[in-house]
Amino acid sequence: MDASTYPRERLQDWDNVAAWTRTFLTVAGSIHIADYYTKPGYEDPNLVNYISVSRHAQLLQEAEAAVPRLAGSSSFVELQEQAAQRKLAVYSHYSTAIDKERAVMRASCARHAVAFLRSALHPRLHADVLHICEAYEMWQHIQTKAKQPTEPRDPSRFYDSYRKVVRLPMESIVAFTTRTEASIDAFLAQLAPVPRDTTGWDEAAYHGAIAASTSVFDQLRTVFLGHALCGQDDFKTWFDATPDCSCADIKAWAQCSSISPRTRTLAPRHAESVAPEPALELSLCTYCQKTCC
Repeated sequence: MDASTYPRERLQDWDNVAAWTRTFLTVAGSIHIADYYTKPGYEDPNLVNYISVSRHAQLLQEAEAAVPRLAGSSSFVELQEQAAQRKLAVYSHYSTAIDKERAVMRASCARHAVAFLRSALHPRLHADVLHICEAYEMWQHIQTKAKQPTEPRDPSRFYDSYRKVVRLPMESIVAFTTRTEASIDAFLAQLAPVPRDTTGWDEAAYHGAIAASTSVFDQLRTVFLGHALCGQDDFKTWFDATPDCSCADIKAWAQCSSISPRTRTLAPRHAESVAPEPALELSLCTYCQKTCC
């Protein structure tokens, strides 16, 4: 068994954490890393025993070399005192070296525990734990995710919400574009980017599918946002002349647009949409020669 990769079935969904937990801890226990997940700040008390005999000898030799030899001109009593002091100094150097070695091993074991736990998760779940670097914190996060209720997908409800977004009186084109994009994102979030069962997929295949679906979703976002604004004559002219535009291009157009919501309104996109208020008809007063309604 490759101790760096989880050998059993990966966790596919947060709803299955309870059953997966028992198997995972059993496997982790067999390679002596289970306590990293269940005990905060855990350090294996046997780490020092994992240091090889040859490494111990090397560290002791380095400690001996770091402490100066005894002076040969001293008296016998002084030599005994110096020998005792030197022995303590060598031991201090050696102990410090062992502590550093243990700290390096602990950091390595902790990183391995994190990598092993991440390998036990399906790639679709990785985004939820990428920001976590400690095994215990990641484990607690997974257990917390399991307790959060998941709402069923309902694309039709969110699409209906998108269809009902209309431009309000006095609303700027930028504000309307922002509201519309939020409703589009809420709808697209209901669509599964990849099939639910991807048990046999490796990480490269999964991320490739995600990249492809992201491209499709970006195109859908552009189509929906363009459809929302198509009632605006000058936008339609620009949109028809820019068939390869992106969602970012549309938002840039909205930013640059100088159309006033008081003088022009977006035509409703659907029959059930609320009709816009009629535009004001301006004329010159025959008395004061000023514009009035």
